[in-house]
This record gives sequence, structure tokens and C-alpha cells, in this order.
Amino acid sequence: MEQTLPTCAKFKEADYLDANKDVAAKVKVTSGYSGWQHFWEHGYQENRKGVCSEVYVFVQQRKNYQHQRIVAPPNLRKRVHGSDDLVAFESNGRLIAANVFGRLMRVATDAADFRVLDFGVGCGRVLRPLVELCRNTALTGAPIAWWGSDIDDEAITWCQKLLGPIGEFTVNNPMPPLPFDNQFFDFIYAISIFTHLPEEMQLEWMGEFRRVMKVGATALFSTHSFDLVPDLWKPGLTNKDFYYHIGQGTHGLPQFYQTAFHSHNYIRAKWTKFFEIKAIIPKGIANHQDLIWCKRVA
Repeated sequence: MEQTLPTCAKFKEADYLDANKDVAAKVKVTSGYSGWQHFWEHGYQENRKGVCSEVYVFVQQRKNYQHQRIVAPPNLRKRVHGSDDLVAFESNGRLIAANVFGRLMRVATDAADFRVLDFGVGCGRVLRPLVELCRNTALTGAPIAWWGSDIDDEAITWCQKLLGPIGEFTVNNPMPPLPFDNQFFDFIYAISIFTHLPEEMQLEWMGEFRRVMKVGATALFSTHSFDLVPDLWKPGLTNKDFYYHIGQGTHGLPQFYQTAFHSHNYIRAKWTKFFEIKAIIPKGIANHQDLIWCKRVA
């Protein structure tokens, strides 16, 4: 039986085909095929150009987005995970989400305005399974309000279009401030972010996180311990407390996004200017990165 597609007046066939040459080529050689059919079946998950946000919302609503598996495109998976392997990307995201959830469940309340920020959200590798964990366990009496922030505008655009029902997503600049009021968040986590930034930038962001956290709020950060420094890099290791290695970087991200390592002594000496360090859990994130559990006390 021939599929009957809904119609959407906001979708402009010519604009879509002009912006997506591969689709236009397929339409040209496939009888009865159209750009609208492609977008309905595949394009809305691929962050395709030539389509306004209202069309994305139209398709999501009619496809019952909440119960559908959304797959991030390979280039965004690789940028976050280092590989575009979907199984590894999703399984690692679920594991990290479970690590974060273990701390979140200790502090979340039934307050109607409990707010969580995923800083460095990327394409939602951790946020999406974390939201599901919270929903499935009825963690709080009131829904958690979710935010995601990242310097990667392509990833944020994808999140805004595909993950809009989860929360709000915003692009942040490489340096503070964030577009949030003082004492806005109850819980912040940043996974695989401070593992990549130079020292001065990290300390600036620590101050900014303190600003947007409520008194009593929790923050979770992941770091590389020094036992993860590759042997090839060790000749350049002159500081045994903080080491920022400059290599080739990551395609699609700024040049400052390199690889950083922290000693526990460094964290206790430097980060206590901003937070109380509740605990340092070696390999507490995916049995690889250290988990730093922080609290704003005043």
C-alpha cells in the first residue's frame, strides 16, 4: 500500500532540494519520491538544512517523538565520543548517565523548580539516558527542568530540533558568562570537559559555575588522572599536578580543546576556592575518568 504522508504548509520542497543535493539526486531518479518523503522518513533526524524549526516540530509531534529512538548523526557522535560507532556511543552514554544519576538521586528534591545543567551536552550522549533514568525511577515528586549548553553550535542546533521536548539548549562562548541568572541551578555536571581545557580557562569556568549555582547546589566534574598520561607524552611532563598536552585537537572544535590531566592534590588546592570538595572518586566516570563531587556552600 502506498504511504500517505501528512502535509505541512511550512515545508518548501524546492528549498529542501536546493539545500540537500544528495536528496535532490535521489528524487530525480526515483519515481514518486519527494524531498518531503525523505525529510519525513530520515531528514528530520539528520539536522538537514533548508527546513524551518516549525517543520521539525510538526514531524516530531506526529511521529510521537517521546517513544521514538533518536540517533545522533555520525559526525556529532565522533566529535563527542572519538568514534562514530553507535553501539559504543550509546552504551558509554548510559554508563556515564548511571554514574551521574548515582549522585543526582542523593540531592534531587520534589521542589517544582529543580534545575539541572549538562555543560558540554554535545548531542545528548549523557543527557538523554539520564532523563530516562529519572523518569523511570520517579526520582522526584516534581519534574526536573533540564538545560544543555555547548560551544558546538551544530550539536546545539541538532539538540534544539530533535531533543526540544527534553529541555532547553543554548550555545555558550568559550569563556564565561553563561546566559543564566545568579543561583539558577541546583545541579550541574560537566563530563569530559575539564579533561580538555587549559588551566586559565578552567578556573574561569569554575567561577562561573559557582555564580549560577544555588547555595547548597551540587556540581560533578570529570578529570583525567596522571596514570592516564600516554607514555609517548611523558617526556613533556614537567608539572605533576596539572598537565595540558597540545596535540592535533578535535575536528569541529576549537584549537584550545586538547587534553588535560589533574592530580588530586591540585584539585584540592585550586578548586576549593570555588567549592567544597565532597569527594574525589577515582575512575568514577565509566571506570576511566575521575569523578569530582563539589558543593557550593556559601
